[in-house]
Amino acid sequence: MSLVILLVMSGSLGALPSDLLMPDLTGLSLDSTRAQLASLLDYTEPDSCPLIVLPDSFYTDSIPEGLVAWQEPLLDSVISDTVKVRLAAPLTIELPDVRGMQFMEAMALIESLGLEFYPVMQIENEEYPVGTIAKTVPEPGSLVKRKDVIATVTSLGVSSPPTPTKTSTGVEVHLYEHPEFKISSASVVSEDSTGFELAFKLQIRNPYKHPMTAEKFKFELQVNRARLLKDIFSDASIEIPVKGVAYGKVMVPVSYADIPPSIAEFLLSEAEYRLVGTFAITVESGFSPRAFDVKRKFDFFASNPAIRKNLEGIASNLQ
Repeated sequence: MSLVILLVMSGSLGALPSDLLMPDLTGLSLDSTRAQLASLLDYTEPDSCPLIVLPDSFYTDSIPEGLVAWQEPLLDSVISDTVKVRLAAPLTIELPDVRGMQFMEAMALIESLGLEFYPVMQIENEEYPVGTIAKTVPEPGSLVKRKDVIATVTSLGVSSPPTPTKTSTGVEVHLYEHPEFKISSASVVSEDSTGFELAFKLQIRNPYKHPMTAEKFKFELQVNRARLLKDIFSDASIEIPVKGVAYGKVMVPVSYADIPPSIAEFLLSEAEYRLVGTFAITVESGFSPRAFDVKRKFDFFASNPAIRKNLEGIASNLQ
């Protein structure tokens, strides 16, 4: 369930009675919530109440979807500032059928439902085209709970019998093993008043008995599993020796205009950065597309006061 942050304020609350206590908003609609707060705080217009609807849902099966399920301050606590609420979304849902969907599309849908997308393997499959989801565990239609892990299997298409790629030196190469990816380090390489550029250093292991190249990167950048940027293309070309390891950088420009307040808060502390997408393996004349998903935690901006100041300004829109 996708919610838009709603922040309507007519200035600060000013001096409030010290014994003004928070009512129970649980189970109320937003309209009823505003009306009750307007009456309590003596506001003539309900829409002017200092109410914030937080963007993340509260998952529960005991309160109907779209009604208030969480509040701050808590019941009978003193109201001294804004009132924050989270709306209910079903805790138990039916797993949608993502078979046949492209890897990135399926991942976006599953994670938008509060589930964890976990790619486990790639298999040859006659029914589903290469690069699409061929199977999920649990199966489509199963009842699952938010934060459950959904294991996915991606189709390699059909190769019957498997035909090896023959390189220019006559070596037969089966491109079915998976190169190992890691984010080994990351850094801020430039910044100005409009944004900054990040450099992610990738470590890639070559499982083949022949040199390989990793190239044609297309990916998205996530922060704490929330998408920050999508459709990022990199011209990085990483040469990896036989059974060896090599390093290469992908550059990611980030504009302040593209950062939502909720993600700005993530960026101000140690956060998990995740690069998810596709790349191409080239072994001499052999070529094969692959998916990759790498992540690591960093604190980029602790020592960069200029970026931190801009992010704090963006994050303040949540308050």
